[in-house]
Amino acid sequence: MNKLIAASLLVFALAACGDATEQTQPDAANPIEQPKPEAHAMNYEMSIEGMMCGNCVASVKKTLEAQPGVASADVNLEKKLATIHVKPGASFNMAAATAAVNKDFEVKSCAPVATH
Repeated sequence: MNKLIAASLLVFALAACGDATEQTQPDAANPIEQPKPEAHAMNYEMSIEGMMCGNCVASVKKTLEAQPGVASADVNLEKKLATIHVKPGASFNMAAATAAVNKDFEVKSCAPVATH
Protein backbone atom coordinates (compact mmCIF):
# COMPACT_ATOMS: atom_id res chain seq x y z
CA MET A 1 0.00 0.00 0.00
CA ASN A 2 2.85 2.38 0.84
CA LYS A 3 4.38 1.72 -2.57
CA LEU A 4 1.09 2.64 -4.24
CA ILE A 5 0.86 5.90 -2.29
CA ALA A 6 4.50 6.74 -3.03
CA ALA A 7 4.02 6.03 -6.73
CA SER A 8 0.87 8.17 -6.80
CA LEU A 9 2.67 11.04 -5.10
CA LEU A 10 5.56 10.75 -7.55
CA VAL A 11 3.19 10.85 -10.53
CA PHE A 12 1.38 13.83 -9.03
CA ALA A 13 4.64 15.68 -8.34
CA LEU A 14 5.91 15.08 -11.88
CA ALA A 15 2.61 16.21 -13.36
CA ALA A 16 2.63 19.39 -11.26
CA CYS A 17 6.19 20.24 -12.21
CA GLY A 18 5.86 19.28 -15.84
CA ASP A 19 8.70 18.48 -18.17
CA ALA A 20 11.41 21.18 -18.09
CA THR A 21 11.71 21.25 -21.88
CA GLU A 22 7.96 21.56 -22.17
CA GLN A 23 7.94 24.71 -20.02
CA THR A 24 10.61 26.48 -22.07
CA GLN A 25 8.93 25.91 -25.43
CA PRO A 26 6.81 28.82 -26.66
CA ASP A 27 3.12 28.32 -27.27
CA ALA A 28 2.75 28.39 -31.06
CA ALA A 29 -0.97 29.11 -30.75
CA ASN A 30 -0.36 32.21 -28.62
CA PRO A 31 2.34 34.43 -30.11
CA ILE A 32 2.02 36.96 -27.29
CA GLU A 33 3.54 34.48 -24.86
CA GLN A 34 6.42 33.53 -27.14
CA PRO A 35 9.79 34.90 -26.08
CA LYS A 36 11.10 37.49 -28.48
CA PRO A 37 14.67 37.30 -29.70
CA GLU A 38 16.80 39.96 -28.13
CA ALA A 39 17.47 42.66 -30.68
CA HIS A 40 20.52 44.79 -30.28
CA ALA A 41 21.04 48.10 -31.96
CA MET A 42 24.03 48.40 -34.22
CA ASN A 43 26.09 51.50 -34.87
CA TYR A 44 28.15 52.38 -37.92
CA GLU A 45 30.87 54.99 -38.28
CA MET A 46 31.21 56.82 -41.56
CA SER A 47 34.28 58.91 -42.36
CA ILE A 48 33.25 61.79 -44.64
CA GLU A 49 35.35 64.35 -46.52
CA GLY A 50 34.02 67.60 -47.93
CA MET A 51 31.91 68.89 -45.03
CA MET A 52 32.76 72.57 -44.52
CA CYS A 53 30.06 74.03 -42.24
CA GLY A 54 26.99 73.44 -40.13
CA ASN A 55 24.78 73.24 -43.21
CA CYS A 56 26.90 70.35 -44.49
CA VAL A 57 26.51 68.60 -41.15
CA ALA A 58 22.73 69.10 -41.28
CA SER A 59 22.62 67.79 -44.84
CA VAL A 60 24.57 64.62 -43.98
CA LYS A 61 22.44 64.07 -40.86
CA LYS A 62 19.21 64.46 -42.83
CA THR A 63 20.45 62.14 -45.59
CA LEU A 64 21.49 59.42 -43.14
CA GLU A 65 18.36 59.64 -41.02
CA ALA A 66 16.25 59.21 -44.17
CA GLN A 67 17.78 55.76 -44.75
CA PRO A 68 15.61 52.75 -43.84
CA GLY A 69 16.40 51.32 -40.41
CA VAL A 70 18.27 54.39 -39.15
CA ALA A 71 17.13 55.67 -35.75
CA SER A 72 19.46 58.69 -35.69
CA ALA A 73 22.79 60.00 -36.88
CA ASP A 74 25.36 62.13 -35.08
CA VAL A 75 27.64 64.10 -37.39
CA ASN A 76 30.87 65.69 -36.17
CA LEU A 77 32.36 68.36 -38.47
CA GLU A 78 35.75 68.50 -36.73
CA LYS A 79 36.29 64.74 -36.75
CA LYS A 80 34.69 64.37 -40.22
CA LEU A 81 32.75 61.48 -38.79
CA ALA A 82 29.12 60.38 -38.69
CA THR A 83 27.85 57.82 -36.21
CA ILE A 84 24.77 56.05 -37.51
CA HIS A 85 22.45 54.45 -34.94
CA VAL A 86 20.35 51.65 -36.42
CA LYS A 87 17.00 50.78 -34.88
CA PRO A 88 17.03 47.54 -32.85
CA GLY A 89 16.18 44.60 -35.08
CA ALA A 90 16.28 46.71 -38.26
CA SER A 91 18.57 46.15 -41.18
CA PHE A 92 20.85 48.84 -42.55
CA ASN A 93 22.03 49.05 -46.14
CA MET A 94 25.53 50.48 -45.82
CA ALA A 95 26.03 50.66 -49.60
CA ALA A 96 22.82 52.66 -50.11
CA ALA A 97 23.68 55.06 -47.28
CA THR A 98 27.19 55.54 -48.67
CA ALA A 99 25.81 56.22 -52.14
CA ALA A 100 23.34 58.76 -50.74
CA VAL A 101 26.04 60.69 -48.89
CA ASN A 102 28.42 60.43 -51.87
CA LYS A 103 26.01 62.55 -53.94
CA ASP A 104 27.31 65.66 -52.14
CA PHE A 105 30.33 64.52 -50.13
CA GLU A 106 33.03 61.85 -50.21
CA VAL A 107 32.66 58.85 -47.94
CA LYS A 108 36.11 57.52 -47.09
CA SER A 109 34.92 54.54 -45.06
CA CYS A 110 31.89 53.06 -43.36
CA ALA A 111 32.08 50.21 -40.88
CA PRO A 112 30.08 48.73 -38.02
CA VAL A 113 31.23 49.59 -34.51
CA ALA A 114 30.53 47.86 -31.22
CA THR A 115 27.80 49.30 -29.03
CA HIS A 116 28.02 49.47 -25.27
